[in-house]
Amino acid sequence: MTSCGFGFVASKAAPPLECVVYNNAGKLISVKENDPSEICKSAKCAVPSNSLTCYECGCDQNNITACNCGVTSTAFDGDYCIITEQRFIDRTYIQLSRVPRNTTWVYVEDPYYILLLESIRYNQTADAWYTWTEGAVFACDWDLCNSPNLINALPASFQLNIDKDWLDTNIYGNGSVTECHHCPFETCGDSANPINFTECPMTSCDNETTCLAYDLWNDLETNEQCYQSQCAPEYLDDESAELFGGKYRIEVEAIVYLAQDRSKYYIWEMDVYCGAENCTRPTIFSEIANKLNYTISDLSMYPTVRPTTLPPPTTTTTTQRTTPPSSTNSTPIAKPLRCYSCGCNGTAACPCSSTVVVSIDDTYCIIVRENRGQDVLLNFTYLDYYASYNYILEAPFVIVKESINYDESGRRWFTTTDLVIYGCNWNLCNKPQLIPLLPNTFQMRLPESWLDTNILGSGLPVRDCHECPNAPQCGTTDFIDASQCPIRSCNTTCLVRDTFDDPAFDFLCYQSFCISPNDDQYNINHHRVEIEGLVYANQPNDVNTWEIDLYCRADDCSRPEIFKEIHEQLTVQIGNLDALFNETHDPTIPQRRCYDCYCFNEVNCNCNKITMQSANSTYCILMRENFGPDQWTIMGHLDQESTFVHIRDFPYIIVEESIFYNGQTGQWNTVPNFAVYGCDWDLCNHPNLVQYLPSSFEMRLPESWLNANILGTGQPVRDCHECPNAAQCGTTDFLDASRCPIRSCNTTCVVLDTVDDPENNLLCYRSYCAPSTDQSFDYDTPRVEIEGILYFSKQPFIIDLWETDIFCRADDCSRPELFKELRSQLTATPGDLSPFYPISTTSSQPSVTQSATTNPEGTQSTTSNASIFTRINLFILVIWAAPSTSLICYQCWCPSFNTAACNCSNTSDVEGSHCIIVEELHSSNPYIELSSTFLDSSYIRLKDSYYIILDESIFYHEITKDLKMKTKRIVYGCDWNYCNEYSLISLLPDSFKLTMDKKWFEENIYGNGSVNACHTCSKEICGNQIQPINYDQSTFTPCNNPTTCSLYNVWHDVETDESCYRSECTKSVFKDDSNEDNQKYKVQVEAIVYLSQIRSNLEIWKLNINCAVYNCTRSSIFQDVKEQIRNDINNLMTFPTVRRSPIDTSLTIKSAMITIPTTTPTLSCYECACYNDPACSCNTVRPDDASSTYCIIIRRNNESGDFTVNLEHIDRNSSRVFIRKFPYLLAEESILYNETTKEWTTRTNTLVYGCNWNLCNHPSLVTLIPDSFKMTLSDEWLNANVLDSGASDRDCHECPQAPQCGTTEFIDASRCPIKPCNSTCVVLDKFDDPTTNEFCYQSYCSSPEADIEENQHRVELEGIIYGDQPDVVELWEIDLYCRADDCSRPEIFQEIRENLTVETNNLTLLLDNSSRPIVEPEIICYDCFCYDDPICACDKYTVSSASSSYCTIIRDNFDEDFFIALEHIDRNSTFVYIREFPYLLVEESIIYDEKTGWWNTRNNVVIFGCNWNYCNDPRLIPHLPNSFQMRLPETWLDSNILGTGQPVRECHECPNAPQCGTTEFLNTTECPIQPCNTTCLVSDIFDDPAIGLLCYQSFCAPPDSEFFTIDPHRVELDGVIYGSRPRSVELWEIHIFCRADDCSRPELFKEIRQNLCVDLGDYTLFLGNTSTVGQGNETAICPATTTNRTTTLRTTTSVITVSGTTTSSITGSGTTTSRMPTSSITNPITSTERTTIIPETTTSFGQTTTGPPEITTTAESGLSINNEENEFNQQFPRNENN
Repeated sequence: MTSCGFGFVASKAAPPLECVVYNNAGKLISVKENDPSEICKSAKCAVPSNSLTCYECGCDQNNITACNCGVTSTAFDGDYCIITEQRFIDRTYIQLSRVPRNTTWVYVEDPYYILLLESIRYNQTADAWYTWTEGAVFACDWDLCNSPNLINALPASFQLNIDKDWLDTNIYGNGSVTECHHCPFETCGDSANPINFTECPMTSCDNETTCLAYDLWNDLETNEQCYQSQCAPEYLDDESAELFGGKYRIEVEAIVYLAQDRSKYYIWEMDVYCGAENCTRPTIFSEIANKLNYTISDLSMYPTVRPTTLPPPTTTTTTQRTTPPSSTNSTPIAKPLRCYSCGCNGTAACPCSSTVVVSIDDTYCIIVRENRGQDVLLNFTYLDYYASYNYILEAPFVIVKESINYDESGRRWFTTTDLVIYGCNWNLCNKPQLIPLLPNTFQMRLPESWLDTNILGSGLPVRDCHECPNAPQCGTTDFIDASQCPIRSCNTTCLVRDTFDDPAFDFLCYQSFCISPNDDQYNINHHRVEIEGLVYANQPNDVNTWEIDLYCRADDCSRPEIFKEIHEQLTVQIGNLDALFNETHDPTIPQRRCYDCYCFNEVNCNCNKITMQSANSTYCILMRENFGPDQWTIMGHLDQESTFVHIRDFPYIIVEESIFYNGQTGQWNTVPNFAVYGCDWDLCNHPNLVQYLPSSFEMRLPESWLNANILGTGQPVRDCHECPNAAQCGTTDFLDASRCPIRSCNTTCVVLDTVDDPENNLLCYRSYCAPSTDQSFDYDTPRVEIEGILYFSKQPFIIDLWETDIFCRADDCSRPELFKELRSQLTATPGDLSPFYPISTTSSQPSVTQSATTNPEGTQSTTSNASIFTRINLFILVIWAAPSTSLICYQCWCPSFNTAACNCSNTSDVEGSHCIIVEELHSSNPYIELSSTFLDSSYIRLKDSYYIILDESIFYHEITKDLKMKTKRIVYGCDWNYCNEYSLISLLPDSFKLTMDKKWFEENIYGNGSVNACHTCSKEICGNQIQPINYDQSTFTPCNNPTTCSLYNVWHDVETDESCYRSECTKSVFKDDSNEDNQKYKVQVEAIVYLSQIRSNLEIWKLNINCAVYNCTRSSIFQDVKEQIRNDINNLMTFPTVRRSPIDTSLTIKSAMITIPTTTPTLSCYECACYNDPACSCNTVRPDDASSTYCIIIRRNNESGDFTVNLEHIDRNSSRVFIRKFPYLLAEESILYNETTKEWTTRTNTLVYGCNWNLCNHPSLVTLIPDSFKMTLSDEWLNANVLDSGASDRDCHECPQAPQCGTTEFIDASRCPIKPCNSTCVVLDKFDDPTTNEFCYQSYCSSPEADIEENQHRVELEGIIYGDQPDVVELWEIDLYCRADDCSRPEIFQEIRENLTVETNNLTLLLDNSSRPIVEPEIICYDCFCYDDPICACDKYTVSSASSSYCTIIRDNFDEDFFIALEHIDRNSTFVYIREFPYLLVEESIIYDEKTGWWNTRNNVVIFGCNWNYCNDPRLIPHLPNSFQMRLPETWLDSNILGTGQPVRECHECPNAPQCGTTEFLNTTECPIQPCNTTCLVSDIFDDPAIGLLCYQSFCAPPDSEFFTIDPHRVELDGVIYGSRPRSVELWEIHIFCRADDCSRPELFKEIRQNLCVDLGDYTLFLGNTSTVGQGNETAICPATTTNRTTTLRTTTSVITVSGTTTSSITGSGTTTSRMPTSSITNPITSTERTTIIPETTTSFGQTTTGPPEITTTAESGLSINNEENEFNQQFPRNENN
């Protein structure tokens, strides 16, 4: 709370910094700076109502005439007019203005009132109480009602007073107190929920002082009020207290409504400053109200009835704010935008029907939700485009303002949300239904350590603070100038502001100053960071930081660099805004989507941003503009009225070229200026077209014509028409000399011909003599600038001239006829525009936002095997889709024989409904495509966008007489960012393994091999459940020849049985009956499995049947086939049951409680370093930005023969030459001269393998990298061109400053002159772009210091081989160290290329994915261990086989300590098979407490298991369940586990091993009953719960000893929950420790399952759609109240030593309890053992000792998880050992 009250305005003190006009406790008329005015700089954020005119003046009481300024304001706002007086001791300030409704903290029933703030104060000198009026407000709501004439009529006072004795006793008291009620923050309540004053205890003050308290009534009718109390601040204890009104006073805000009973007043707020004992008691305010006496002065100056110019507002006291209707006499608005216009206070919903009309040209509709303490204010209004400091680029958008505050008492940092604004720009878009969808927070956070250092500080009394006293200083982040913002000492709070005017270009405005002491006392939060963030619907995962305000007391916290640090440290969790941004435009206005990006000097200009604007007024463009060597590429919308010349058709291409005269060469050259492609359908300006946009139409004019008509003969003066005022328009014969007279011109004549309508020869002409003094534009170069447009609808292509601009010096070159001559002389060649043809054949392109038709292509022929996604549809969807919601998908295509081409980083923010992978197998050109599509893109209704579809055929092979199966197509669909990643291709199922009974197939499909008649229908017959297909329309018709029948049935909607049927005689015969692809007799099935539903449910979409049995085309054949089809759907475990986003996008699960922010797509690479290890095994990986890095394997060879191998990421910009494609292999080699042996040898320095898909730098590839490229040059050539000839000097070119770049012919002696050189000449040839032969050349003479012998004769070569050209070595760079004469000539590099020989080994295995050894699918998991660390931050990742392992988070509890393990786990490490992912598993113990007689439930282990990359994210750890609260009835436990205390009981004995089988398996001869005088241990291990298969074991435990004790009464349970059944706990394993008679009977486990109950939490974050509504058989929920006194204990596991060699984990509460399986107890010698690292704290015999980790040998039996590479062998719940 910004405190502007507690004594403010009692003297000469200026208003506090954050209070505007007159404000008490920040709650009266005006808004604070951290209110919406920070974003809405004007009152346009107010609640609109009527057009109202108010006076806008200000003056001093000593000069009231200044308030007769005559200035007024009129707006369609929900404002009212006011006159305010701020009364100080020596003067009074008066302001006439307007304020918005609902800006006061207390609800104004009627904006026609008088409000006074009065103070009853104590004069200690005179021992008297007196009344002081601090301020007055008059409010009214009709035009010009705040007239200056009413200033003197404002009442001086209500003369509030109280009996002196009461004040002396209850307010002054003894003048000081030592304790006060303490509520430093507001505590609020109302009649229904009164304030809980117990939250405000009496608290001692630091010194003897006074108290202050206030009570604020937000709603007088409901008694809604807020209370706050505390010890007085220091300023009230010093001499300055009197300046603020004194230490003892009562301040009252009282209001009189002038349209109601004027004898009554209402108290809004009361502040008490007191020194009496218990004077801040909650009842003090009602006592004061009862004691107050008052006299309301004459108010007759104010009319009782409002003037009739405005209808009076309602005086309802409900929280619903009503707004009078808009004025009916307002001026019509050209482009109206209608917004809702209402306001509410303190309600979750805010019904609204009032509206206001504004202009769409400069306003948005908005919803504002403002949090003020405990209050929530809602406003439906509008926002002016220019009312914010920062320009809002587009709508819809969301702005959130948050404060990171420091709690002085709790000494912690916390974030609060101050303001949320939703903005949109179509009619009634700010509807009340959106309120629940507004984000609560962006969860903007900064590290506490950073805040402590940079904001909180060390507590020094003085700190450095920059001072910019006058105004913000604006510029880039490096703008600051010490002279503008000098550093000063500051002993209060330093306020630093960073307002981003244009975040895109890092342009900001900075201001800093030290808050004055008077202002700082009201600043309760001396340490806080206020941040405003904006999110556009178009980029819902990107937060634009608008403004940052720092209130800090750390030294030098005002440095400008601090804002850059904040941006680097800031974390944001936006949450899911899909529902809020679901609607982005007016549904009644057609919209057009265009790509919207700009690029500078980028060849391809990748673009993922899509914006939407009205299709009625805009279209899409693709533009390339040239500025000298630089180039801009622009994609976006263009207004249809933005061009001089009317666009007649779409699509089109416009090119502007300049034909200019080069004075140096005497030639005319043509250069392109810009090219524009325009089109008018969704996403037609695709970035793929950038590379095909023509650079030129090659417009040419004869040089002779140009010389005669443009250049001239050099005469100093020429005739030039003058049209000084404006262009003259008409036909080509229009010219009138009187309008454009001829004048003499001694500069350039500028002649412009703008063609408005080329078809009718209508143009606009202008001519003038260029000014000689204008240096801002090049008038001097003779040239012709021509704009030509080509419409694709015109065939053959014709280029229409749009505009011609001539800059000429020939005589009479401005004659209008010149343009006609120019057209007759002009030639043009458009060039190859074929890339635009497929999308440009019609001027009316279909929008792919339309749903697919009922009968798609390929469904008309019964023999068609067309996919549900046709190729043409996929092309449109991938390249020209017009999707609906934002989604990032990979976009690649590759032939099946080279899948590496699909291993791309190309992504598209397509806003499609889901991503797909299509694997086409049966065509002549099999391929794989990563793309996106829509739920309605198939002719069959997709119920969910997470699925796998297969198209399979079961066909009869006539030669082998067997049924065969062939998969023709696989489609995988998913709907989260980057979900169609390349690595999933190898994991797609090959088949659903559809089969049929062979005999049935032969009898019903094959028959005799041919038929003579089939049912025939000429077209599809369709129907549904209500109107079934009429099969009578398909008659049984003879065929022309013996043949087969072809028929199909398509279910367009399986649920409604909407389907279509067709049948006919097969039209063609197969030439080769033995070819299985012909499939003459077949059942072809298109079927789908929805991956988030029950995966065994195979839904058949389509059946195509080719048959040769009489009447096989009967209508029932499809049902018969369906009943016969069997499937084996497996191997889908890679695809999680619950949708998820990998950690590189967001850890967001639908309906999840937590959202982790979205980031850029990541690329995971192996990260290891090896020394002299040729294999370099590695299982560590690291993700990084896929857009800026790729993976490499790099081997560096040392001269000594040693080498290093590194597997890592590398930055894409780390090489001088651009890497054009992947994979590649690069070698750097040196050809060296040995001065001793006089021989040339080749040495390989570095080898690099680069690739750009996940885990592509696999360690198995290290050994495939060749040793060398063996690049060599002949000795003769080297001796002649590199070796020293013996001369003392040699010629060497000198380019001392920088490389000279161009083509191979570029060299100019003047740039690289030849100089004599007596050392080594160093010549460098760096190829920047080998494809265009452009390179950079540099040469210089080496300095004597650097001229070592080794560098005197050497050729260094860098060569690269790309995977698609394995036999071509492309030289990147050549460095030459030579002493031959003239060895620096540029031509020498071409000679090197011609003489170079290269020899590489077979690189097929390395560069060709199809030939490379298969690497099984892998999974990346976090890999860390933590001890007693609930966060367990982890940045280590390892990779392992996806088929044999998965990821886990394991929390293992020991006493008050716990371990957390994030790791891989082997799929076969559990006794019970994990059937699906994700899952949650717990091990819990129900233990009897001998002391209390209670049964307690204790959790031992929790495991989360999942099977996708990075799924065991450490951020999930705090949300792991503490327990499933598994319980059993106490009576059952007492009877069956505890027993009656008998010394001996019966116990089955299974001495050899567990006995396995079904629940009825038990054979008493194998497990005979024996008497037992200790504890009976009984285990029930479920190997397969699905079929009731279990393993049973029972035996009598050995007696307790000093080395070993055991809990005599305990039930241990292992339970698992799967995502598909989130409310069903499946018991895996049960261990019973019992002393009841016959407690080892096998039936006991069935009873446990029947009696078990659980208490489950919300596990949505782990399992997805968890709800209280069960799925399948639910486990019973424990009742809220039960006689079972079961409580949950933290595990008290300890580690003890057994016999010095065997360690077991003993758990218990009060007593130690063994968690050891029985086999290890009864037979410790024969039990298996493993090595375990025991944590630091170990317990032996109940005594705790602390030491380093201890390696012990542990007897192992039961269920365990083994990972020998891990530092700690984390156990699964089933294991009893430690």
